[in-house]
Amino acid sequence: MKKIFLSAFFALTLACVAQAQEAKPAMSKEQAAALKEAKAKEEQEIFAKAGLTEADIVQVKAISKEIDLKVREVKKEQISEEDQKAKLKVLSAERKEKIIAAIGEAKYKAWQQERKAVADAKKAAAPTAN
Repeated sequence: MKKIFLSAFFALTLACVAQAQEAKPAMSKEQAAALKEAKAKEEQEIFAKAGLTEADIVQVKAISKEIDLKVREVKKEQISEEDQKAKLKVLSAERKEKIIAAIGEAKYKAWQQERKAVADAKKAAAPTAN
């Protein structure tokens, strides 16, 4: 009886997992490349509208990449969720401070406002699920 129950449970679990995997649409390499290119173009437009120079953009990207590596390391660590959130908050503050030091507070604020405006426009354009 126990074997039958376990077999049925295993078969049901396997069927659910297979169905869930089929439900996710797979993105082709071309679609992924197009999406990446569109995001890069959007990012460049945001930088341009915020008035950042090419040198500013290089600095912002370098700082972001450096902090992103640290974030990945923190996420790999086996620590409590609260400790992880605290470390991520510190890294976020560090990113902000470094970027402000590199490009100035006025450009930083303009960049953040432009990023927020683009994000709000995307939310407004996205269909709501009701």
